[in-house]
Amino acid sequence: MKFFGKSFGKFFALQAIFVAFILSLLIISTVSAQDAVATNPDLYRVLLDNERVRVLDQNVPAGRRENMHSHPAVVKYTLSSYRGTVSYLNGSATSMRRINPGQVMWFEPETHSQKNSGRTNMHTIMFELKGAQIVQSEKQQVSDDPLVTAAKFHKLLFENDRVRVFMFRLKPKEETPAHYHRDGVVYILNGGTLSETLADGKSHDVTLTTHDVKWMDAKTHKVKNTGTDEIRMLIVELKD
Repeated sequence: MKFFGKSFGKFFALQAIFVAFILSLLIISTVSAQDAVATNPDLYRVLLDNERVRVLDQNVPAGRRENMHSHPAVVKYTLSSYRGTVSYLNGSATSMRRINPGQVMWFEPETHSQKNSGRTNMHTIMFELKGAQIVQSEKQQVSDDPLVTAAKFHKLLFENDRVRVFMFRLKPKEETPAHYHRDGVVYILNGGTLSETLADGKSHDVTLTTHDVKWMDAKTHKVKNTGTDEIRMLIVELKD
């Protein structure tokens, strides 16, 4: 009976360890699935959300640390300079060098929390990709490429197999030649008014508001700045 009792004691001890292990996996799984907006509602704001992409405004005060959360693959554009320390589920941490305004960064899917370890607000715009895998034809991707037909107005900031990121600038009275854009998102850095002419020859006026976000269906167009201010836009074209 003594031996029998010891066996049961070992059994229950092993069972307790197994249960604790399973619970830890569940906790990690739950944390890794946490949405950035759900876990940090005062630090993230949704600017646009559809089946292809979600655009977030991230604004973290100096000294503040985010709660642990997950992102899919994401393009990050910085609006302010800052320093940050990123912590991961395994306990490791990475201190980031000083980040300057106007930088474009690409991140693969990950779970983390970030602390603003500097003295200025961490202000960024994040383009989370949903990977809808909507393939556009090779002809559409090549024809009237803005870097060929309208290179004066489009500067390529970043490109990989999933996105192309441009800075678009158009001074008052300037007009672009006709060019083609894939589906994508536009973030207005400096607004104004322009006239847009589509491939069918139809034209319409467009008012752009600073800090607004717009979804852009694939199209061929040309635009003219009809206002008095230079228009600046970040264009994120999607390849999937």
